[in-house]
Amino acid sequence: MNANQLIRPLLLAGGLLAGCAALAAARSAGLLDQDTTVRGAMALIGLFLAIHANDIPKQLAKDPRGQAVQRATGRAMVLAYLAWIAVWIFAPLSLATPLSAALVLLAVGWIVLACRRILTRAPGERSTP
Repeated sequence: MNANQLIRPLLLAGGLLAGCAALAAARSAGLLDQDTTVRGAMALIGLFLAIHANDIPKQLAKDPRGQAVQRATGRAMVLAYLAWIAVWIFAPLSLATPLSAALVLLAVGWIVLACRRILTRAPGERSTP
């Protein structure tokens, strides 16, 4: 890993920390209540994770099956984290934690099934839409 590959993740992590610090400062100043602060922080975390999941298919795989696995994984995780953001913004707080965890578990289950399907295909065989 070279220095250029470290810049983007460090900037994203700094953005996440700055966003959470801004939410905490707004809470301390009385501009936000506790629920809004929690929702904002969890939505920021979901955005951070979705951005990182979007990078999964962009990593170099050595074979077409590896590329297909990476595409399936990235797609499932991006969709799960976008849904995570929606849950934390709109769902009642009492349901947000179990719903967001269920979304990630559902994505992991989908990834396992997709990878099994991809890896059991004959080499060169294409999936039908």
